[in-house]
Amino acid sequence: MNEKTYTRSMTWILLLFLLLSSGITGCCTRTTPKKGKKGPIKQDSADSLLTDRSVEGGTEKLRHRRVIDELKTGDPHVDEQRRRKTEQYRRLEYAHEMLMNSNPQAALREVERLQMDIRDDSYLEMKTWYLSAMIYHKMGKTSRRKRSMRKMLECMETLQKDPRFKAAYKDGQDANEVIKMAISKEGEKYAE
Repeated sequence: MNEKTYTRSMTWILLLFLLLSSGITGCCTRTTPKKGKKGPIKQDSADSLLTDRSVEGGTEKLRHRRVIDELKTGDPHVDEQRRRKTEQYRRLEYAHEMLMNSNPQAALREVERLQMDIRDDSYLEMKTWYLSAMIYHKMGKTSRRKRSMRKMLECMETLQKDPRFKAAYKDGQDANEVIKMAISKEGEKYAE
């Protein structure tokens, strides 16, 4: 089997896994308000994370609300940490969009602000250093790019020492072996 068909099959399997794990069930996910309940709707701090983008029927807002409700634990400290982490990842995506829209200076400012806010998240820190290396590469500043890449590698080493990363890596390797075994037993049936 060639590499192109293997990559394509892996992409389909990953998409299927993401769809199944995200809990997308279709039309039955719509929630209706209970009758007899009157009064203003309160907005929690977690509800402020909802995006203003509207997809037909508002399904994206419902999906975000469901994810936020699942993340709520009742402990305000834990909820605040999750809200802060979600906001930091959103800021990283925003900086990446600015870089792709040919605005490296603004993207660099956002990444530097984000790096000052990160606490105890090696994965996010690794991603911000990588993005800053991309920005410096685009700006032509090689010495700063090298520094950013070195910092990213240091964060990667820290991340690899984390037992959660080791468990996720082992699970990924096991899943990869199962996929290879299925492809070898069934041949080209799973190739496309």
